[in-house]
Amino acid sequence: MIPMSYQIRFATLGDCMALPALERAAATVFAKYMEVTGLTPALLAHTKTEADFKSAQHEGLLWVVADLDDTPVGFAMLGRLDADMHIHEIDVHPEHARRGLGASLIQHVGQWARERGVAGITLTTYRHVPWNAPFYERMGFRILDEAELTSALRDIQIHERSMGWKVSARVAMRLELASSP
Repeated sequence: MIPMSYQIRFATLGDCMALPALERAAATVFAKYMEVTGLTPALLAHTKTEADFKSAQHEGLLWVVADLDDTPVGFAMLGRLDADMHIHEIDVHPEHARRGLGASLIQHVGQWARERGVAGITLTTYRHVPWNAPFYERMGFRILDEAELTSALRDIQIHERSMGWKVSARVAMRLELASSP
């Protein structure tokens, strides 16, 4: 449940301008995990573009967590992937971390997808970073075996490798969504 001083809403076009900076700020918490993840300063500085965010917003696949001033402090960016939705990015600004905002975003987009008859939600993330795979497992996601990876998830891994990410440190995960009553 989201704290009362925040709200989750669909992103506006105006929000899209602020999200690359929010993504960069959220990436700073990975600095102490660079050896485990294989992240470099260049990878930490890389963000989705404003155009990426605008495209997701236009498709209705971008949500923000906004504070009392209606300033985005977190976001979830989804995309369609096979019969599932895929979380391309989910971030919370470090100044607003550890308040349940990431969990609230996951629950929100999960309910949104469930209401639309989506079978599941996938993502790729770091295996050994506490707020990555272990967090998602607590949220009901499970790590997919190699044999369970769809060609679309394999394509995402290929793209991540081409960007310089240490794919061996990452896992693909899926949350099975139950149908609405």
